[in-house]
Amino acid sequence: MKTSVESVIQTVRSMSEAEREAVFQDFLDDPELFEDLLDLALSRQALAEGGETVTLDEYLAGKRTY
Repeated sequence: MKTSVESVIQTVRSMSEAEREAVFQDFLDDPELFEDLLDLALSRQALAEGGETVTLDEYLAGKRTY
């Protein structure tokens, strides 16, 4: 059984380019969704670059080691 995320991905992949662009534009136009997508992209980029895991408490306390 597919998860809801897998279903969404399959649905988006089956859309035409114009439909996908409209969906992505809706995500970008919603401030909360845009922030979530940006957080996810930055997290994945940090992992790909070998970034270290930092807890939210450490981050907020300014204990970053970079």
